[in-house]
Amino acid sequence: MNGGISYLGVDLSQTSLSAGEAAAVAWAFSEGRDAQLVQGTYEELVEQGYITGEPLEESDAVFWEWKDGILFSITETDEPVTFNLPAMGVDDGGSADMSQFNVSDTVSFDAQKWRSGLGAYIFSGCTAVRNNAGHWGRLHCGQRNDLLKRGGRTALPLPLRISTRHRTPDQLQRKLDEVCCTSG
Repeated sequence: MNGGISYLGVDLSQTSLSAGEAAAVAWAFSEGRDAQLVQGTYEELVEQGYITGEPLEESDAVFWEWKDGILFSITETDEPVTFNLPAMGVDDGGSADMSQFNVSDTVSFDAQKWRSGLGAYIFSGCTAVRNNAGHWGRLHCGQRNDLLKRGGRTALPLPLRISTRHRTPDQLQRKLDEVCCTSG
């Protein structure tokens, strides 16, 4: 999926980062990669001509792709971050202060790496934790869905299989949410 890219798209518009912080994060992410940084949402990149659509024969559907780039998107969520920590009661001097566990801040998010309707990774239920020194530590993601074309078929972790042929990133996420929430 990374082969032949000239552009690295980054969309941080759905985060709580300021414009300056988002630009700094995007720059740091692209540093050392052999691709030109382009910031923007999927829609903005379509408008600018980076992501193009080809009409499919005998259909009004369109196949969308970024032929020479990849779009990375992060969307913050309101999911609460929970930890499996020792019980701390009032009698033993317990405190609700998470700093004693080297946690000063948390963020929940979903992330996507998208190249086309046939090539995407979608990570959902992700959590990042900042320690007391101000450094962000390891990321944890609850679910990873690989939407990659393999051997003429779209391959997804079983039992999850959906057609990704004519989908934009938003359509893919909505379909994954629908399937994940209704498949039991």
